[in-house]
Amino acid sequence: MNGTLKHSYAEKLLNRYQGIYGSHGLIAEQSYLAGVPVGKGTRGSARPDVFDPATGIIYDYKFLINPGRGIGKKQADLNANNVPGATVTIEVNP
Repeated sequence: MNGTLKHSYAEKLLNRYQGIYGSHGLIAEQSYLAGVPVGKGTRGSARPDVFDPATGIIYDYKFLINPGRGIGKKQADLNANNVPGATVTIEVNP
């Protein structure tokens, strides 16, 4: 299964969970540019896998055989500069 399918499945699972057990305010796969939500594929935007606006935490899925390399500086900077209130990006190894 390629990355796009895995991320789409994870998004559906999160949204389903929040639909069943109540929203925890987590936002999946929303693009942001300069602090504003924008359409998918907007040039220069950040698209966190999951964003928790209450804490500013971004969760970045790493669907890898050997995870644990951490979040790259380029991705961390893109998130920090575009996602409103972002405080930290955390790698998630499902």
